[in-house]
Amino acid sequence: MSSDSNAVLITCVGATPIVVVNVYAHYLMHDELRRLRIKYVLLGASSNTIRFIDSIGRCLREVATYFGREVPEVDYVEVDPFDIYDIWSKLRKRVVERYGDLVRVVDVTAGTKPMSIALYKLATDIDAKYVTYLSLRSREFENLPFTDIPKYYSNIVILERKV
Repeated sequence: MSSDSNAVLITCVGATPIVVVNVYAHYLMHDELRRLRIKYVLLGASSNTIRFIDSIGRCLREVATYFGREVPEVDYVEVDPFDIYDIWSKLRKRVVERYGDLVRVVDVTAGTKPMSIALYKLATDIDAKYVTYLSLRSREFENLPFTDIPKYYSNIVILERKV
């Protein structure tokens, strides 16, 4: 994969919105994933978490600046956080309409369990290059920004990789 592979990172917003930012930061720190140029972040958000979209965007801008990267554009679709079909179909439609020519990467960390299941199904359907999960070794760090989490306590796990 070349360093100019334009990509869209697809994930959901759960009760802990900082997770989206931490996932993005871990992509930028990972030996393999940092080669992606994440130009867009597509979020599935419930009616209760849409209010965090602007804050997530501001935080992503700070992280991108911190790493000297281009700031990704944030996009979202409103989904029912407990309806796998609703989540899958709305995100899939947006990917097909707007991001079909980009490398697609999916992270299943944030959101409800139905969101994670829908994201995994989506990853298969859209032929995602990567499917990832952010693993924290201690719950005490789940509400903290990546800069406050000791490196030993967090790791981005590649669940699937298409070559």
